[in-house]
Amino acid sequence: LASLVSRSVIDKIKSSHRKKRGGDQFVTALDELSEIIPSAESVEKQIEERELSAALNAWLLTLPIAHRRVFMQRYFFPESLQTIAEKNGMKVNALTKLLLRLRKKLKEYLRKEGLL
Repeated sequence: LASLVSRSVIDKIKSSHRKKRGGDQFVTALDELSEIIPSAESVEKQIEERELSAALNAWLLTLPIAHRRVFMQRYFFPESLQTIAEKNGMKVNALTKLLLRLRKKLKEYLRKEGLL
């Protein structure tokens, strides 16, 4: 579900004014996740997508609210690192390190669940 929504949003962003709306930030954020979450380009992967979506939602619920909010702002909404850092009272470097740790935890979780 997240993959399908993200692809739809990417197409919409590409057709709109990227620079005005920060669309480049969203594409960059999705590229960071592309190594962890497999893309869904065939109908045969619908079951895997559902399992992945359920696992992602379950994993998000294990995170502290502040970490969940940062992860969602970066990977589900087109917000730049600077904007997220300002909204959460963080420095960009600290945010970058936190996001790296969260991506690693997600990767470990997905491996443990047998989805990678």
